[in-house]
Amino acid sequence: MAWMWNSPRPGAQNQNLAKDWVDSVFAGVTGQTPTWKLQETIDRNNAESARSQAKLKELQEQKSNKAAANQDLNLGYYGGGWRSGYSGGNRASAAQLAEYDQGIGQLEHGLGRVDNQLGVRLGNINNQYNTKKNELRSSWNRAEGQFNDQTRQNQQQRRTNINNINDRASVGLRGLLRSLGSMGAVGSDMQLAGRAVQSQANQQRVGAGQTYAQNQKQIDTTWGQFKNDYADEDKKLNDWKANEDNAARQQSQTTRQNLLTQLAQLRSQKATAQGANGANAARADLARANALSNEIDNLGRQQSTYNGNKGQYNAKDLDSYKVGGDTSVGISNPTTPGSDPTVNIYDTRLNQEEERKRQNQYL
Repeated sequence: MAWMWNSPRPGAQNQNLAKDWVDSVFAGVTGQTPTWKLQETIDRNNAESARSQAKLKELQEQKSNKAAANQDLNLGYYGGGWRSGYSGGNRASAAQLAEYDQGIGQLEHGLGRVDNQLGVRLGNINNQYNTKKNELRSSWNRAEGQFNDQTRQNQQQRRTNINNINDRASVGLRGLLRSLGSMGAVGSDMQLAGRAVQSQANQQRVGAGQTYAQNQKQIDTTWGQFKNDYADEDKKLNDWKANEDNAARQQSQTTRQNLLTQLAQLRSQKATAQGANGANAARADLARANALSNEIDNLGRQQSTYNGNKGQYNAKDLDSYKVGGDTSVGISNPTTPGSDPTVNIYDTRLNQEEERKRQNQYL
């Protein structure tokens, strides 16, 4: 009878019924086979395999007690050579042959389940891989969102700074022109004033542009580091899956090889009991078992590398450009004459006006 999630699973250790229920609900939504159902299949197959091994051991013990010394066979498949002999004397009874047939049938049935067991394990590995892959993709989406947000924020900050600089320059120029006009400045003075204000505004625009460039460089560097980390973790995950798949296939082929070796031994013993050549009876199965050795060795060469880490995007705070001084204040109230031609003009005009008032008592 099939095992249900809310009852103890045969052969299960420390079964978590709540987790099995969650797996069942999740499987109902996604259409996938629940983890507990896959585990049930594995547990059942392992139990059947254990029964087959026990039956084989029982038959081998019975055979060893009954067989004569000259009927002993060496069936090791790693180069040990063969010894085969039989006597045409005592033959096995029908009951003994039936026991051999039963053992052979169980081993053949076990061989038939090997591929199914491998499919279950590969399915579990693939489910774990997809979960970890989704975690990586989620970290990519979050990081990409932060990168795009910071890029837009940096661009908006630059536009705001430029607009503020332009507004301050316009206000400052109007104030300067009014001051120069009230002092009787000529047209050339007005032109110099405009150039001076524009020069200062240009310097501030350059500063705003440098702040933007520094911020964007930092944003791009952080994004580039994340992409490198992501690529590294993605490779680790793919390596992990490849290694887990190989380990599953190696275990499957090792199981197949062991079953074939036991099957060869049982066929040999049966043939010997019938007075036939045991070596010939075992040859085909042993050849299949030996042919798996290289594949098993190759599948065991890789090592798992994935540690479950995800790339982290560490967003830095953006620098803000601060306009140095107020354009209107800097021009209308010069504190360092000689540093700017328009400031010099303004200072000269002020001095001339003060001198004119001093000389003319009616002003």
